[in-house]
Amino acid sequence: RPSMCIGLHVVLLQYICIEEMWLLCTGQPSCGKTTLVKKALDRILEWQHSEDDRKQAPNASQQKIVVSGFYTDEVLDGNRRRIGFDIVGIASGKRGILSRKSGLPSSYPKTGQYSV
Repeated sequence: RPSMCIGLHVVLLQYICIEEMWLLCTGQPSCGKTTLVKKALDRILEWQHSEDDRKQAPNASQQKIVVSGFYTDEVLDGNRRRIGFDIVGIASGKRGILSRKSGLPSSYPKTGQYSV
């Protein structure tokens, strides 16, 4: 439901401009959680690089938003079927394997159909 995500995106960014917060985004598979996080991060970076936006912020003294943490990104095969997840560091952009349906050593623990 794109219209709901856009509304949430705007509210989230307005809230981030005012207070320190933690964000945990949950929902059904493929509902847009990672897309929302990526778009919010893109907007925060745009905002930090735009002097006009900073001057219009609710708290004009707040010049920088520090964002840290990670998100998970699904990994698809050539047929667009999910084969696992990567973990991506927000600050560094570094990507690592979080889980895979196959290809990891059998000694790795499993959760459902994924080795982690």
